[in-house]
Amino acid sequence: MIQQARTMRPQYDIQVTTTVDPSWINGQLDFEVLCRSREYEPGALQKNCFEVDTDASCHAYRSFLESHPKRLEEEKEYLRSQNVVAVVSDISAIAVRAAAEVGIPSVGISNFTWDWILEPWCADHDDPMVRAVPGALAADYRSGTHQLRLPYGPESSSFPASESAPLVSRVATKSRDDVRALLGVDDGPLAVVCPGGWSADDWPKIHARAGEFRLVTVGALPVTSDGTLVDLGHEFPPGVTFPDLVAAAEVVLGKPGYGLASECATHRTPFAMIERPEFRETPYLVAEFQANGRGSTSTIEQFFSGEWEGMLTSAIDGGSPWAKQPENAAGIVAARALELCGI
Repeated sequence: MIQQARTMRPQYDIQVTTTVDPSWINGQLDFEVLCRSREYEPGALQKNCFEVDTDASCHAYRSFLESHPKRLEEEKEYLRSQNVVAVVSDISAIAVRAAAEVGIPSVGISNFTWDWILEPWCADHDDPMVRAVPGALAADYRSGTHQLRLPYGPESSSFPASESAPLVSRVATKSRDDVRALLGVDDGPLAVVCPGGWSADDWPKIHARAGEFRLVTVGALPVTSDGTLVDLGHEFPPGVTFPDLVAAAEVVLGKPGYGLASECATHRTPFAMIERPEFRETPYLVAEFQANGRGSTSTIEQFFSGEWEGMLTSAIDGGSPWAKQPENAAGIVAARALELCGI
């Protein structure tokens, strides 16, 4: 959407505040943006790539709430110093609040807000300050202008106004045949395995039994197989992006999250989803994905057992026929965000 916004409003500079490597961000664009490194809310802390550490997450947000006044003042000062005219947030509450307090519009673009995610974890906590966290975040969101609600989340919103938005994802740029040639994989069924970007140091070794599927693993995974296995680690062949892998595959095996689900839906690649206990987004995402495309769910135990063939075939056979996705969804959302920002 950054690229589309730049095309629509070339007279405006775009700045990105994130902890993502600036070289990666600018590598996705045909122009250079100014990247500011800054952490916002803690998000969900993980026990591993599948399981959320709810207690650690609650305590991280408690510390965040204590530092909220200082963080808010710093963010307001930055917005003023840079003459920022609008904020688009995915989906930091404090960025929304800062925009309101300096008198500029803010638009949230996401499939959930963090107060909604944290609500069941914090509601009955022993610490009253932890219990106060969702309400504090909701108050920040209520100060915003509008939320564009992406699929795979609730219809409710803490923003004063919200509307549903089409599915936005990254898009493949290479053909299936070109990707397979670069991977050195023959024409058998291809399964991309990407459970998440977390360390697998404490995982047991997994011997995958995947039948005729050729496996391509992403991340440092301790996986072996009797069949074809291409271990990419964290390095892809030159010119190949993750959406290219998704588009080239017959099925993807991974953790259900918006990014991976949206790329599978966009490229009509069945998604074998591994359960993510206690994360409030997951049931919404799984239900909506399966209502609009091919997919299945499996347990963490099934994943670690290595019995992957059934998981992969269930995804191909399960779910529903693919729903039609709007063309240029990123452009649609970017145009609406600019309109709501008044620029």
